[in-house]
Amino acid sequence: IYDSKFLEDVTKVSKKATGMPVFMYLLIQYTKESGAIATLLSLVVIFLLVLIDFRNLKFALISLLPLIIGSLWTLAFLVVTDFQLTYMTIMVVPLIIGIGIDDGVHIIHRYRMEGKNSLPLVLRTTGKAIVLTSVTTMVAFGSLAFSRMVGYQQVGITLFAGIGFLLILSVIFL
Repeated sequence: IYDSKFLEDVTKVSKKATGMPVFMYLLIQYTKESGAIATLLSLVVIFLLVLIDFRNLKFALISLLPLIIGSLWTLAFLVVTDFQLTYMTIMVVPLIIGIGIDDGVHIIHRYRMEGKNSLPLVLRTTGKAIVLTSVTTMVAFGSLAFSRMVGYQQVGITLFAGIGFLLILSVIFL
């Protein structure tokens, strides 16, 4: 557990060190470890549910494409903007995944319902709906960027960017 310089220094002072700094450090470490496992498991469950829903491996995989690429873009955005993967930003991953898969599933369902060569119709109808829901969600969460608390700012900006990337990719790829 004491694998950081901070905790190493604290335990030199007292082996029984406690308090908020130690608690927060351990909480962040456990969240990072558990967050990765939970994200992977949620992706597997989402894939299985989408596979059951579509009853078609090709459509299930296609619906996940924007989600996977958008998640990578979001992580790249965090790196480029020098955001750190914190307890707060890890908490938004399930929101981004849930909203991201939703857009793709709606587009594919409508396309399958309307048939081949129906893409203009799908984008005019279902496309408008996913743009509206994604943009309103982006604005709602993006408003956290104006918070005084840095953690909330990062949550708002991360969600705004992540949902935006997934919307763009859903429309482009699907």
